[in-house]
Amino acid sequence: MFQTAEDNLMTAQPTWQAYTTAYKLKGKSPLADYVPCSAHSFNLVGECVAENSQEACSFFSLLQELYNFFAASTQRWKHLQTHFTVKSLSTTRWSARADACKSLRESWNGIHGALVSIEIAAQRKRTVICEAKSSRMKMERLETALLTVLWGFLLNHMNSTNKKL
Repeated sequence: MFQTAEDNLMTAQPTWQAYTTAYKLKGKSPLADYVPCSAHSFNLVGECVAENSQEACSFFSLLQELYNFFAASTQRWKHLQTHFTVKSLSTTRWSARADACKSLRESWNGIHGALVSIEIAAQRKRTVICEAKSSRMKMERLETALLTVLWGFLLNHMNSTNKKL
């Protein structure tokens, strides 16, 4: 675990090697201790869990895909906003993922209906109709419904725990 002096490492306080800022702080004030950020560590755990599951990656991709689809057109966005909301994801804030998941869960039927109405609209471009159909078909999968409930529950608890940290 500890490396030799040949590697130009200070072995007197090896625990400070990984935390450069904390080591510099320790040099300025010997009473200063490094305290790891629990909220950041907790976020990293959640991120690791989500990234190591193909289903979770697909689910979060669908959430972002829905947001991007409706946000790409002011007409689609206005149609959606009259009744429902869709939230964007954030790569750093899990509270944004919790909001996006909650929004999908609470607006499921409305979002599905909006996708169907876009699909059957004759005046739409074929690419828009194909995107709407693809997103609708992904929403109709049982796995998507289960992941919406599961991740909604997990993210709600992670979000409330994170706020307490």
